Amino acid sequence: MSDPYAPPLVEEVSAPVEVSGDLPHPDAPVGVGGWLRLYCIVLTVLGPLLWTWQLKVYGQLIVANRGQYPRFSLLLTLEIAIWGLLMVFGVVVGLWLWARRKGALAAVRAFMLSRLLGVFSLLFVSAAFGLMPDTRHFGNLGIVLIREALYFVIWWFYFKKSKRVANTYQPVPSA
Repeated sequence: MSDPYAPPLVEEVSAPVEVSGDLPHPDAPVGVGGWLRLYCIVLTVLGPLLWTWQLKVYGQLIVANRGQYPRFSLLLTLEIAIWGLLMVFGVVVGLWLWARRKGALAAVRAFMLSRLLGVFSLLFVSAAFGLMPDTRHFGNLGIVLIREALYFVIWWFYFKKSKRVANTYQPVPSA
């Protein structure tokens, strides 16, 4: 005897995303795979894990330096906040890419530009307001700038040139 209060059984069927026959690159792959999947994993899984680790390490640095270098603690707090906002933005962008949502590529561009701008802003603020305890820490920010510039260039050109990306996020034809 079945339970009259139980919800009806519904068979889950995931409808494939329709792709028109007019692919920009018919011989190239379609869908979230390869490097595109790696980028989605970086944004939605590794990004939050890295930020959580950064929160722990920076939290310890803030506590350790609060008395001797209060401005440095302020910089670390600002950095945690900026990376936290970028992490949330990245998770949203990664989910949009995975769902093949309209506007996902524009969101990727906005995310990458925001990330680059965030890092440059952090360097500017720390230099302009003397938030570093000494000049050794500028070397660390220099490494971060180089890393972020490389991240930006590599992924920017990937999304611009990838045949998979072009096939997967092709414009929907007007009816």
